[in-house]
Amino acid sequence: MSQIENTVRGILTYFQERSIPYGVMRNYEGLPNIGHDLDVASRHSDMAIIQSCLGKAAHEYSWDLLTKLSYRNSNNVFRHIDVFRLYDLKNLKCLHLDFLHGLTSYGFEILSEKELMEGLLQRDWFYTISLANENLIRCLQLGAIYKGTKTKKIKRYMTKLKQLGPQERTILRELIHTKLSKEGCLALEQLFSENLEDAVKNIYKAKMKNLALALMKKPLASIQDFSLRSGELLHQTFVNNAGLKILAETRNEPSLKQKLIQASKKLSDGAIFNDARVEKTPYNPVSYRQLKFRKEYGLLIQYSTKISAFSHLHYDLILPYALLVKSNSQEIGSTILKHMIGRQTVIYKSPQVLDY
Repeated sequence: MSQIENTVRGILTYFQERSIPYGVMRNYEGLPNIGHDLDVASRHSDMAIIQSCLGKAAHEYSWDLLTKLSYRNSNNVFRHIDVFRLYDLKNLKCLHLDFLHGLTSYGFEILSEKELMEGLLQRDWFYTISLANENLIRCLQLGAIYKGTKTKKIKRYMTKLKQLGPQERTILRELIHTKLSKEGCLALEQLFSENLEDAVKNIYKAKMKNLALALMKKPLASIQDFSLRSGELLHQTFVNNAGLKILAETRNEPSLKQKLIQASKKLSDGAIFNDARVEKTPYNPVSYRQLKFRKEYGLLIQYSTKISAFSHLHYDLILPYALLVKSNSQEIGSTILKHMIGRQTVIYKSPQVLDY
């Protein structure tokens, strides 16, 4: 097995040895092969011992660093996500771990931590969340990601729903009726019949109805929570970004642009970033597209003939011409990664790692 596979198996085994309840939330069919991203439902009160288990795994499976990110912090437990990363610095790769304590829609609670942790299923050597909770989440995701085209991901989700037996469908209907009212139930039947267009509309209506009901039942608390959530989103978008926006001074030399492309590909292939783009500096240094891309673990590298005195106001990192000339793509990638890690809290560091 690979380093990531051994680590995932080790982490989940540690949890079971210490009687820590958990449920893998998605993509568990090939465990311990999960790509680079593991989503786990857990209790917020268990995070200290969970962090200890992650530190043990970092040492046991030869990772260079274990870090914790504050990107998804919230004062509300059901919205708070504890985010950790294990880094292999030499190979520019990471294992990303999210620990969730509830389910939200537009920032409002759909499943509490207690509800999310109910009915955990043992599957061979690991545990998952209940089938009903898994498919409630799947329905909400379909409502969010469908944009008129059935992508591979959407087809996979649809197949999962259609594979449910009669009893499983009944349990899911009851849960969706409780959480998303009659509009949600109608959307579920439309998903079963692959009428995605109407299903998405009804999922949206169900979410809006939930917001309206929350405002009617607890107007002051809802407004206060909405304000808090807005502040969290603004902080994530403008201050504590998950990704990076970088300016590189290439002076129109094609070889330097090629180095940037190679470096960005290494970083995205290793899941350091979800996506990476290298593009010419636009006229508008700040745009919604750029903010959204950087917010979602994106690496945006823009190149220019020169660096202005105000460039640092718009970029997280500046790569000057002298650095690009003397560095290869691996070294450029390491420079970018080091800057990113500098914004995270290091929990564990291998004795061989000196300058982090």
